[in-house]
Amino acid sequence: MSPQHSKPVRHIPWGKWLLISYLVILHAMMAIMLARYGLPLSVRIKLGLISANTPFYESMLIYQHSVDTSLPDGTVVFLGDSITQGLANVAVAPNSVNYGIGGQSTSQLHDSLRNYPSLPRAKAIVLTIGINDFLQRGERGVAQRLARIDQALPAHVPLIWNAVMPVAPAQADLSGVAQANAEIKRLCAQRPQCTYVDTWPLLADASGLIRPAYFLPDGIHLSPEGYRVWIVALRKHTQP
Repeated sequence: MSPQHSKPVRHIPWGKWLLISYLVILHAMMAIMLARYGLPLSVRIKLGLISANTPFYESMLIYQHSVDTSLPDGTVVFLGDSITQGLANVAVAPNSVNYGIGGQSTSQLHDSLRNYPSLPRAKAIVLTIGINDFLQRGERGVAQRLARIDQALPAHVPLIWNAVMPVAPAQADLSGVAQANAEIKRLCAQRPQCTYVDTWPLLADASGLIRPAYFLPDGIHLSPEGYRVWIVALRKHTQP
């Protein structure tokens, strides 16, 4: 038998070692940065980590994030859907910002909360969310999504949590909305510094039907008079 010859050990040139070390350090630094600051908003949207299902929603998230990065401490932050977006927030609290987005659901709001790094420094958070889950027939699991929003919001910041707004009976299952509001009221009662604002006695009659003067013809969005009534109620909880 012919003797076996061992293959010579190939040494990696020092230049390649330097390149490998550089790449390892670079990836480690990127991992640390991502762990600390998270992925950029535009990347999270593209990866589907935030359900920006329309160009409008995506553009609103990006715009609001750019505003929030320079927001001063002690601002009252409004979160919600188109009903919040249409609110003259400065009529409620002069030092405030409106982050309402038309069409926003509970799952979208939960996924986008990291978009607002100012929330832990806010004077208060005014939250109105949930009606789009019913309008879009996605109300199944809404109680669990409301609970996740509750857990994600900073516990030390006062929360003014509005009921899911009344709408015309043809638009949504009002019994389901009532159940969602019972869950909001329960979550708020268990949370420190939380005020539940029941908007139904303000905007609907004793039978639960909307007051026509307070709503637009679609039976969903508030009229100017409806907003005035809501603003008066909110002022009681945001102003000394």
